Amino acid sequence: MPETTTPNPLTNTLPAITDVMEGPMNAFSATGGFDMEAGFKTIVPLEQAQINSFDVTDSLQILLDRTVFNTKLGLYDASSQVFTNDSITIDVADLQGALSSVAQIVSTGAYTDMYKNFKEYVLTYFGVPTGFASLFSESTLFDLSMNDKDTIFGLLKATGGSATGDSAEADDISLNYIRDLSGSITISNITQLLRFAVDTDLFGNRTPPAADSGTGGDETAIDSQNNTSNYGVGDGFIEGDLIFVPAGTQITLDLDISPELYTTPFNNPNTSTSSTFIGANGTALNALTASQDTIFSNIESSGVFSSTSTVTRNSVRRVLKAPLLIRLVNTANLPVA
Repeated sequence: MPETTTPNPLTNTLPAITDVMEGPMNAFSATGGFDMEAGFKTIVPLEQAQINSFDVTDSLQILLDRTVFNTKLGLYDASSQVFTNDSITIDVADLQGALSSVAQIVSTGAYTDMYKNFKEYVLTYFGVPTGFASLFSESTLFDLSMNDKDTIFGLLKATGGSATGDSAEADDISLNYIRDLSGSITISNITQLLRFAVDTDLFGNRTPPAADSGTGGDETAIDSQNNTSNYGVGDGFIEGDLIFVPAGTQITLDLDISPELYTTPFNNPNTSTSSTFIGANGTALNALTASQDTIFSNIESSGVFSSTSTVTRNSVRRVLKAPLLIRLVNTANLPVA
């Protein structure tokens, strides 16, 4: 309560109306009072987009420099709290420029032994070591003994063609060829995804300052003046972030077979000569008539991985599809061969 005194026998001397009064003043006394409160707009999290979990077991796994992705994002506007580009595309030039060493291929996933398996498939077609294989050049010498990682690296880095004049469309291919890499991947809604990554620390690489071990060395937040573990959306992609592309890669293995010089008798598998491919029931598959193209076709799939094999009288073709998993790392941590 305000301090009270006995009435001043002298009358009040009031200052100007707009001036503040100070010291003892004669005043009427009253009871009660007025309560006041001011409220402010609630601070709420900005909109986020959930990051999902995937089974990455069969994926092709590679390491790429996070700088490649952050450069594509552009600047982060702290006032609008968004990046210049909320959607980025990694094209062939970007991927090939970022992939400088076979050591960046951590796992070939479902592509492991793909050349070895294709070789066995082709030799089965020719009935090696016996049968009509003796009518074709190199059929018994068909060899694809290559290291899986070197093979994938060569396919990913393919530019300009590996055999002049040869292509997948040629009828008579004189040399092995590798078609130029094509395609791209796109990451969208990045700002909201990064908000979710910071808020949840689900990658385990954005530990909040309060839980930081304090050991130093691993913290990469750009807030260097306050705390290098004070992660925010503006840090962009950091080491340990994973990017999963379910339909990320496709590899086609294609072997053309020139027609026989004589079709009577027809030595390729036909109605009177059973195919050397064995069906699920363990019996030989009857080939189609000479007028039909496809002798055998099958599709094997497991999750997001698939293998489609097609055998005709003029080719053995296999199309493999597997997801792509990109693990982002700092430039200094990229492995070299």
